[in-house]
Amino acid sequence: TFRVENRELTVNEEDWEVFFKTMIEKFITQARRNYPGLSSQCRRLAYWNDIPEIDMGVFSPLDLHTGNIIVGDDFAVNGVIDFERCYIAQPRWSYEVTKQTLYSGRSIEDRKRIEKEFQNGYESISSLPEYYPLFELMGVLREMRAAYIWWDNPGSEKQRLMNQLDDIEEKFKQSSN
Repeated sequence: TFRVENRELTVNEEDWEVFFKTMIEKFITQARRNYPGLSSQCRRLAYWNDIPEIDMGVFSPLDLHTGNIIVGDDFAVNGVIDFERCYIAQPRWSYEVTKQTLYSGRSIEDRKRIEKEFQNGYESISSLPEYYPLFELMGVLREMRAAYIWWDNPGSEKQRLMNQLDDIEEKFKQSSN
């Protein structure tokens, strides 16, 4: 449950934890269908750290990609559509999932450029939310579960996804020290 008080969206801490754990399970189950060999690492990573507290609830569209953004001739964003997967969440979750969606399947050079431009654009309107490896994992899981929608040959993306999971695992280790 959530409520709006003084124009701020709030969510109950217990509801957030239950919701997030449910979403993790759903994402892992769907990702396992496309990449069965990676599911045990995903599950281990998903439960490695506690869920970050939700210090501020925001509406989080988890299907925000270029096909759902209306851009004008001047490249200004004129609108956003498809709020079917819009949840109340911690701001960094939205950030990581959207970033992953925007650069999935792209070259390393393009990914670096997109990440930098996405961060600059985000910081031009708001401060960057605190980083949590768990939310980056959710972005990768979302990509894994949508593999057959996004690519003709999802197997060709497996090594890149494995590398990303390894990077996230290293970040988990660093954050727990």
